[in-house]
Amino acid sequence: MKQTPPSQPTLHSLVNKDAIKNLLADSLYEKLGVKGTVRFSDLGWQEGSPGHFINSIAQKITDQLAMTGEKIAREKFKNFDPNKTKLDPELVAELWRLASDIIAEQIEGLHHSKNQEINGLEQTVRETPLLPDIDSPYKMHTSEFLAYSKSQRQKMLDNLPTINHSPELLEGFRNNLFKIMQDKFGLYKEQEGEIKRQLR
Repeated sequence: MKQTPPSQPTLHSLVNKDAIKNLLADSLYEKLGVKGTVRFSDLGWQEGSPGHFINSIAQKITDQLAMTGEKIAREKFKNFDPNKTKLDPELVAELWRLASDIIAEQIEGLHHSKNQEINGLEQTVRETPLLPDIDSPYKMHTSEFLAYSKSQRQKMLDNLPTINHSPELLEGFRNNLFKIMQDKFGLYKEQEGEIKRQLR
């Protein structure tokens, strides 16, 4: 089967707050052990909720990445447009290193905070209604999904004591971001190709 060649992103498509938020949420569901099966009807937006934590982290990452990324891109492209200019693999790799450094700074800050738990996560797991996600075997408003959602909620509660750690969530998010940038934008593919050629 022929592989789809990696796409060339624009800075705007690469530094997208909603995409970062969604990936952070996916990373949380992954930690909880239910990614793709169920999701919360609402992660919250008020301070002290998982949604607020995810939004604030996504804002910090995208703000820093957009500001520094645009500065780097304008030095490279004469008529740079963050919405139209296609980024070459070298610049994508440079932006990944920048993103990784920004996430590392956030992780370091969380390690030094008094409370390293994800605010409001336990209450959310216990009380927030669950909806079927893309890989759920059952549809909403069925007796099968009701039983399934109860078992998935219990699974999250069982996992909670070992995964409710915000630095680990960001570490998982960083790994997931790296994989997406590899799969979608061909991150480091040229370097991999060169190494393989040298080993022949």
